[in-house]
Amino acid sequence: MRMTPYIVLLLILTISGTACTSSQPMPTNSSPPPTPEPTSISKPPTPPLIQLTYDGESCTYDGPALLKAGTITLHFHNESEGMAALNFVRHTGDETIQDAIDYIGEEPSYLHHPNWSAEVWGVYGGTRAGETRIWEGDLEPGIHHMVCQRFSDGGVFFGTGLTVEE
Repeated sequence: MRMTPYIVLLLILTISGTACTSSQPMPTNSSPPPTPEPTSISKPPTPPLIQLTYDGESCTYDGPALLKAGTITLHFHNESEGMAALNFVRHTGDETIQDAIDYIGEEPSYLHHPNWSAEVWGVYGGTRAGETRIWEGDLEPGIHHMVCQRFSDGGVFFGTGLTVEE
């Protein structure tokens, strides 16, 4: 049987398995493919931290005057020498922060929770001298205000007014 050069070439290519060649060398090891980078896991956002500090004669706020509706963390620090309380209210009508200041009047006052407000959080049992109370809760949109109250005589001190937006 006589073979033509084309048939011989075809047989050689078929037997050797090199019908297709690559310009890149064949890999010499069989290591697994690289592991893909892990995707980042997003943590829920940390609630904004606001602080109210009572020193016996004044109530000082540390935080923004404008907050987004949602969860916050509030720290009430009693740095006075006696028991103290916090009252945090949301205005239910069209009253402004100035209306709350006018309602409370000269400090120490005995007014803190006007009938046009609803309580958000209050420390009724009081907070001992040198202690901190922590509250985490949700704020609704609207105008809010906070006051500190000393237990010795019921004196109330304005802490801050806040605006909470959607």
